[in-house]
Amino acid sequence: MKGIEAILFDLDDTLLDRSSTFSLYCDLVIETLLMPYISMPDRQLIKQFMVSHDKNGYESRTDFYRKLTQQWQTPYSAEDLERHWYDNFAKFAVPESNLIETLDYLSTKYKLGIVTNGGSSMQRSKIEALGIEKYFQAIVISGEVNMQKPDIAIYLLACEKIGVEPPKVLFVGDHYQNDVAGAARAGLKAIWINKFAGSEAYRHTVGKLSEIRPLL
Repeated sequence: MKGIEAILFDLDDTLLDRSSTFSLYCDLVIETLLMPYISMPDRQLIKQFMVSHDKNGYESRTDFYRKLTQQWQTPYSAEDLERHWYDNFAKFAVPESNLIETLDYLSTKYKLGIVTNGGSSMQRSKIEALGIEKYFQAIVISGEVNMQKPDIAIYLLACEKIGVEPPKVLFVGDHYQNDVAGAARAGLKAIWINKFAGSEAYRHTVGKLSEIRPLL
């Protein structure tokens, strides 16, 4: 890709291995909060339920924990479990493979930024847990700017913050609509990390973060 001066990244399932992080967090919830109140055979069923209903992070936490507490009776309310999520999830942050090596390399050649949907506290906690804030000249979080992907305004805001015109900015992310189609509508180039076997046909597609370097 010629003429690229800056790269913007999605966070969840792009820089953060959210699936692995969520799996570890599920184990914590089951072992420390639920085990005294459920039978041993229910342990695997609960984890399967949590993974399925999480929808790769796109289910609201309020609805997610309401469904969980309706399915299994414990002394904890949905509100209790949601607070536990916000207090503890980022502690289990797992980086995508070769994250630091990739950022080390790219940061010597491009300006870097993050554009992520989510609440300010949770997303910043993930970034801090990964230890990667130092690599980025701009971090745009939907909960802080009252706009979210795929609204073209959030990509344009990130370009403004990083000081590079949209045609010279590359967006990298795992969600086709939010990270590829939305960025393209805003005039950016894009690379799609197709982690979840999406069926959309797109020229600049890779399977994982470390594979983007040959496309640059």
